[in-house]
Amino acid sequence: MSLPSDDYDRLGELAGLLGVSRAALLRDLIEAARPVWTVLLDAARTTASAPEAQREAMTRLAEQMGAELAAKVDQAQTAYQDLFDAIVDLTGPPPSNTGVRNL
Repeated sequence: MSLPSDDYDRLGELAGLLGVSRAALLRDLIEAARPVWTVLLDAARTTASAPEAQREAMTRLAEQMGAELAAKVDQAQTAYQDLFDAIVDLTGPPPSNTGVRNL
C-alpha cells in the first residue's frame, strides 16, 4: 500500500508522539474503521447484486434523501438566525469595547 508523502509523514509523526510504530498505528486505525468498512461493503454488495432498475431506484432515493437533508439544514439555519435575532432584540447589541486598551 502506498500513501501520499504528507500522509506518510503525518502517520510517522503521530506514531512517534504516541510511542508506537507506524505499522502498529496503521493497524489500530484500520481496526477502528472496521465497523464502517463492514457497512460500506454490505451496501456495495447489495448494490452490485441488485438489478439495474433497483440500483436506479436506490440512486433516486439517495438523491431525494440528500435534498431533504439539505432542506432541513437550511430550515435549522433559518431557525437559528431567527432565534439569534430575537435574543439580540431582547438584550440589545453586544457591548462595545471602545476605550479598552492593551497594556
